[in-house]
Amino acid sequence: MKNIDKKDYRVRLYLILLFVIFSAGIIFAGILHYRTEIENQITAIADLKVGELVQWRRERLGDGNLFYKNEDFTELVRRYFNDPDDVDAVRKISVWIEKVQLYYNYNGIFILDTLFTKRIMIPEKTERGKALVSPKIYDSLKKGKIIYEDFYEDDLNKKIFLEVLVPVLDEKNGNRIIGIVELRIDPESYLYPLLNKWPTPSKTSETLIIRREGNEVVYLNDIKFQAGSALKFRIPVERRDILAVRAVLGETGVVEGVDYRGEEVIGYICPVPDSPWYMVARMDKSEVYAPLKERRWTMLVLVVMFIFGSGAGIGFIWRHQSIRFYKEKSETQDLLIASETRYRRLFETAKDGIIILDAETGMIVDINPFLLDMLGYSYEAFLKKYIWEIGFFKNVIANKDNFLELQQKEYIRYEDLPLETADGKEVHVEFVSNVYMVNNSKVIQCNIRDITERKRADMEIRKFYAELEQRVIERTAQLQNANSELEAYSYSVSHDLRAPLRGIDGFSLALYEDYFDKLDDTAKNYIERIRAGTKKMDELIDSLLKLSRVSRFEMKVESVNLSAMVKGISNALTESGGTRKADFVIQENITAMCDANLMNIVFENLLSNAWKFTSKTDKTVIEFGVIKENLKLVYYIRDNGVGFDMMYYDKLFGAFQRLHSESDYPGNGIGLTTVQRVIRRHNGEIRAESKINGGTTFYFTL
Repeated sequence: MKNIDKKDYRVRLYLILLFVIFSAGIIFAGILHYRTEIENQITAIADLKVGELVQWRRERLGDGNLFYKNEDFTELVRRYFNDPDDVDAVRKISVWIEKVQLYYNYNGIFILDTLFTKRIMIPEKTERGKALVSPKIYDSLKKGKIIYEDFYEDDLNKKIFLEVLVPVLDEKNGNRIIGIVELRIDPESYLYPLLNKWPTPSKTSETLIIRREGNEVVYLNDIKFQAGSALKFRIPVERRDILAVRAVLGETGVVEGVDYRGEEVIGYICPVPDSPWYMVARMDKSEVYAPLKERRWTMLVLVVMFIFGSGAGIGFIWRHQSIRFYKEKSETQDLLIASETRYRRLFETAKDGIIILDAETGMIVDINPFLLDMLGYSYEAFLKKYIWEIGFFKNVIANKDNFLELQQKEYIRYEDLPLETADGKEVHVEFVSNVYMVNNSKVIQCNIRDITERKRADMEIRKFYAELEQRVIERTAQLQNANSELEAYSYSVSHDLRAPLRGIDGFSLALYEDYFDKLDDTAKNYIERIRAGTKKMDELIDSLLKLSRVSRFEMKVESVNLSAMVKGISNALTESGGTRKADFVIQENITAMCDANLMNIVFENLLSNAWKFTSKTDKTVIEFGVIKENLKLVYYIRDNGVGFDMMYYDKLFGAFQRLHSESDYPGNGIGLTTVQRVIRRHNGEIRAESKINGGTTFYFTL
């Protein structure tokens, strides 16, 4: 009982310690959150002001563009410098710059000549007669650049100004500079108020812009605690603890350090884009943490109350959870009993044999009824025996060494294991064993499935495939014999048909030449028709032989550049056409996996047809390209020829079928049949679209 009390005391002590740590974490997180909020506020203010500064500078340069390369203004300035008494020019210039000065709130706008003398001043007041422009700036002005001159102090007025200098260029005379427009900016009118403004009440916060001059950091606006310090207050860059120095040395973001007074501050530093300036937005750390110090006692009381309240609440929850734990433990025990009951039912009714082994000893601890029925043994023949003592498992686990290997691998599988039943019958089984944990102890479960019938079925199938393979061999041999016979037939046709044709052609030619003077015109015409017929018959025999070879040709599939093949055939057609005008539009680098020789036959036929059926057009146009239809590449040959009536499309690919008269377009009607056979040998399809006198397009796939 004392041990239980001590344990309970330790638990309570741990809980209290946990709450103290948790509360300290809350306090730290609160301080960190407060600090993050301050940093985000300073960052947001700095980013806003940097954006406004960038926009302000861009607008001032944009004002300079009002005068830059302005032909009307340049003409007025030229007139004035050529004739200072030109009252009209002076008036128009004054009106122009006076509007800009008033609208954009410039301190003054001056027109300078090339000697920097102020010739026209708006507003008119006592000014230095000559502007101070450095040679470097003047060189930039002569090159046609608008110059932004940074903060400087005017000796006469004892004031700080910025200015935009715009060259007045004579574009008609080689962009020669004839004058300068000076837009003078008083930072007190907008820039300084923008920097001095802080969106929340603060005694120490300020925004400063600085620049580096040699080894010094120069403050460009007044610091909060010293009036009249702009352009006068400087700090050497060796003071690397000061935020301004860290800014000009390239550091950016939220930083901690000291300011020019040596006070600890939190700030945000960054460069101002498109300018030589750097931004420093800062606040004293003492001001940052002042609200926390003022509220520290209130926070402490709240934390203590939170600790005690949380402790009481957690104590109640802990007690409630203890009761719930024992209740759930009881329910879990009931669920476990139910789960074991369900497992036992599955174990006893399973249609696979199951053996359970002690994984440490290899002793059989359980066996299901299905395995007993399958093997014909009693339950006692297995129980409390070692697995290697069971005779029909000698091929699986012959001795204790094999069992040790099973223990290490924790998995073993046999696809086809022969077992012998009690009555001497052989059965084939699939044997799988796994090691797993049960109540913190390892057991081995062996699953044994009878596959005798499946094995027999695999043997209806192997025999069938063997017979099928034999049939394929026999059919292949028959096909080879048929091809050989077809080859012999083709040779016979070629030889036996051509022999009499050659005789007819030869004798008719001899008759024509030897008896030319004795034959009348009718006889000569008959002989010419005989010779034309034999020539036509010879061409038909050639075409039929080529068609038969296409089916027997052994294909060699490789990557073929179809564009190059089409170019070669089109060049040959163009050379044979003499003065005929023709354009071949061939898409570049079209390749395909195909037989080069067979595809050459396809393109020779299609391109020759296109060349033939465009012969009566003013200018032949033949295209070759590829498109995509339903994710497949479709190649096409298109012409602008005579076309055909799609009503006769069914005859297009038939042997000896013609859609045009032979007198207009000679041919034998075999070419497209050959093309279709080649495309089908490539497992592709071919189709055509045409209009009478509207050209024809052949599409095919491979």
